[in-house]
Amino acid sequence: ETDLYYVKHRIINCEIDLAMVDSDLNDPDKRLSYYKILEYPLCIVVSKEHHLAGREHLSLSDLMGEQFVIPSDYFSEDYMPIFQEFFKNARIAPNVIKSVRSFHLEFQVLFNKNVMAMTAPSCIQENRKETLEFLKKHIKVFYIDELTVPLYFCWKTNNYIPQIESFLNLYKKIAKQPEIIQKLEQFAHRDIFD
Repeated sequence: ETDLYYVKHRIINCEIDLAMVDSDLNDPDKRLSYYKILEYPLCIVVSKEHHLAGREHLSLSDLMGEQFVIPSDYFSEDYMPIFQEFFKNARIAPNVIKSVRSFHLEFQVLFNKNVMAMTAPSCIQENRKETLEFLKKHIKVFYIDELTVPLYFCWKTNNYIPQIESFLNLYKKIAKQPEIIQKLEQFAHRDIFD
């Protein structure tokens, strides 16, 4: 499932026992429980004609005053605080100029050379091979260390069935193995166009 509201509803109604989510699903009444799996990187995407595209690296402070395009879902109560949280520590107020319904924000920077997009690398990698080849010629992708999203296992608090406990115990055992940690690190920081 990709719609977090839908996932939240299905977990609370016991239609799903366990889900993997990248948000705490705005759950103030604590109906849901979470186990953090890892943090995965987000990236900043700009047109190769953007004034920062020639840089080797960017930091959060480099984003001061830059214009962003974000998915329309980020304006929901679940997502906008997450977007703002990335910039809070750097004391940057994001200048969101446009929201679009697509998670494929990499195309938005082609239409407006002055904007940036923040997205997950996997959203770019979902494109077909020919599209990736086109994008490789026209966009630049930056990883910024502070731009990560936690990934959680999530379940209904009062529905902690033995299968969930068994699954979590197995995950914890596997996740401690150095070769698994190394593979997750390599996966999280690989080149988008490889």
